This record gives sequence, C-alpha cells and structure tokens, in this order.
Amino acid sequence: MSATKLLPSELLATCCKLRFGNTSVIGCSQFTRFNVSVLPLQFLHRLLFEETKMQNLDQGVVRRTVGAKFANTFVVLPATQTRGGILIAVNEDYFQLSDQHLSTHAVTATVTMRADGTKWQITVVYGPQGDAEKLQFLQELVAIPCLAHGRWLILGDFNLIYQAEDKNNSNLNRRLMASFKVVIDDLNLKEIGLNGRHFTWSNERDNPTLTRIDGLFCTPDWELTFPTCFLHSLPSLISDHTPLLLQGELEHYHNRTFRFEIFWVKMDGFTNLVEQVWSKPVHSSLPIKRLHTKLARVAKGLKRWRREKVRDTRLQLAIVKEVLLQLEAAQEFRTLTQQELDTCQAL
Repeated sequence: MSATKLLPSELLATCCKLRFGNTSVIGCSQFTRFNVSVLPLQFLHRLLFEETKMQNLDQGVVRRTVGAKFANTFVVLPATQTRGGILIAVNEDYFQLSDQHLSTHAVTATVTMRADGTKWQITVVYGPQGDAEKLQFLQELVAIPCLAHGRWLILGDFNLIYQAEDKNNSNLNRRLMASFKVVIDDLNLKEIGLNGRHFTWSNERDNPTLTRIDGLFCTPDWELTFPTCFLHSLPSLISDHTPLLLQGELEHYHNRTFRFEIFWVKMDGFTNLVEQVWSKPVHSSLPIKRLHTKLARVAKGLKRWRREKVRDTRLQLAIVKEVLLQLEAAQEFRTLTQQELDTCQAL
C-alpha cells in the first residue's frame, strides 16, 4: 500500500465545522440554522463536525438530524447558553471514534478509517471572544496531547488571526496575533491554504469588517497522509461565515436508485402528476400486485417529471450561488454598490 492516501471524499465546512461525505468530508455551521435539505444527502455518509449552539444534544437529536448511522458514535461538547457547542459524529460503517477528549473550547478524538485502519487525530474548536479567554484558549490547545503517529487536523472558528493580512483594516490586536503564531509554531502546524477567497467572516455591513478567523491547520504527517487536499470557498447562504470545501481525489458516483425528495410536494404539478398516474387502471385482482404496479408507475412518472422540472430548479440554485459567491469575493477588494448589496440581501 502506498505511504500516501486520498482524503475520503470532499470536506464541506461552514465556519470549518465539517462533515465527511462519500468522497470526503461535509459540514456546516451553527446547528440551529442548519437545514439538511440544502445539502446532497446522498453524500453524507462519513463524518460530521459542527457548532451546535445547543446545551442538550442527545442520541435522538443526532438520529433525526444526520441519521441512524451516526447515533451510536458521537461526542458532544455542550454550548454555553447559546454560544459554541460542538458535535463530532461518525458513520459507524466507515469510521471508529475513540480517545475522546473534551476541554473548554475544543473536542478532540481519534478517527480510525475502517477501510485500512489508518488513524488520525481531529480537533474541532470554537474560540472565545474575550482577550483573556483567548489566551486561555491558546494554552488549552497547547495542552492537547498529540498521538505518536503525528497525524493531526485542527479546525474551526478560532476567533483569532495570526497575521495582519487576515483582516481588512488596521484595528489589530498584535499581542494576540503573536500569541497565536507562537502556538501554531510550537505545535508544528501548517495552515491549509484557501483558494478563491481570503476572508471567512463578515459583519455584513455596507462597509464591512472582513477577517479570516476560520481555518484548517494540519501537521506535516497529516498532510503526507492526505496530500491531494484542495480548500476553496462556497457562497454564504445561511451564515455570516464563509463555507469551506476541502477536496481530495473525488470518486465519481452515480446512483440510479429512485430517491424521493420532500421538497417535490411543494412544486407545481407534483400533486396532479401523482393523481393522474395513480388513477390509471391495473388489470390484476391481487392487492399486493396492484399496489406494486401503482408504486412502480408513480416512481417512473416522477423520474420523468424530475428530469423536466427539478433540473431547472437546481440550475437556478447554482446560478444564485455563483452570483452570491462572486459578490462576496468582490467585497474583499471594493465597496459593493447599493444595487449589489440589495441583490445579496434578495439572494
């Protein structure tokens, strides 16, 4: 076996709260604002890291939100009132989760990939806001024990920057920046470069403050194990943080199984189509045969209807995302016009 590996799929992370999908990792920011219907659920098979903003998150919530495969293998750091809170949940078919360690602002665990037994360490953080608390948070990171294999990925909303270029104005706390840089060096961490955007958070004002307080850092051993990673941004549809997508070698997967999407029932023509297909006569006296025939007809009819109707909806959504992404990228270099700001709000 080669000494290097491919990260198992793509890593989608809003505010760098992540999830492993069929071809890597998928994630999202702030559980209370997370809508699973906006993500391609067929790819959510692997691993989830998330800011929850929830004080009580039990097995039932995990099962209802991300599925039964995650319900027996997860670890939670409860939120403090409505701030923070972290969930790490793994799909038991693909990963084992062990050696969990909870601290004030971080969750650390060992991830074992069932396919080949490779182990690596993951730390998900949600940094505090006060200056004194930030210094304590940095000491908390230093105190996390690193395993002998040296493969460590640390990510999340650090609420800190370590270089002046990570903020679009001169209002800098250089003492905190220097302290963060010392910790990065002491832990032998390397930031995974972000392509396409520079900043990850905006206060969303007309003349916004932009910072790069979200990030992914890894050790050299983790990078050698997953050498093909590529990090880029997605449009901020549900958060003031920029979603980040970390990709490795993508496995192209086409599932021909019929999948019913709940949003179809709200689309024009759905009810009429189902009623029309269901009412067609069935030439059989066996109830189970009649039911099977009707269901098969409905599925076939919906597949045809989906190709005609849903494809246009997905194209429109893709256009909206691209326009929003371009406007957010432009805001890093200039002030948006009022028309552009109105467009962002409308999208």
